[in-house]
Amino acid sequence: MTYQGKVQGGIIVLADGLTLPEGTEVTVVPRSPERKAEPQEHAPSSLEKMVALADWAESQPCDLPENLASNHDHDLHGQYRRKNP
Repeated sequence: MTYQGKVQGGIIVLADGLTLPEGTEVTVVPRSPERKAEPQEHAPSSLEKMVALADWAESQPCDLPENLASNHDHDLHGQYRRKNP
């Protein structure tokens, strides 16, 4: 069930003098805010976040072997090394 009302003096007053029993749990969803929210600064998009992460990752020191891609089976599983081209 939905009830209508207004905030008066910091208290929610239901329309038509309606009252609810003490302890009734309610959910309040304002329909029209009195003042607009302050404009927020530009929130970074997912792409901007990914670019920042990539930039950060490239700035980190790397101690991986140069032939990691061609020899990952050897490095991880102990299989025979492939010859580098």
